[in-house]
Amino acid sequence: MGKSYPTVSEEYLKAVEKARRKLRGFIAEKNCAPLILRLAYDCERHPADVILQIFL
Repeated sequence: MGKSYPTVSEEYLKAVEKARRKLRGFIAEKNCAPLILRLAYDCERHPADVILQIFL
């Protein structure tokens, strides 16, 4: 059985691509890939309320 994804508009896909390009540019400009990787790792391993306490 394959996965079934919702249908999204072309406008939404363009907005996601634009956000992805901007984020990649920001990460490259600021040289913060290791920090982003650690943040993503922590967000996956801990509940959201714990992450908010750590970073805010």
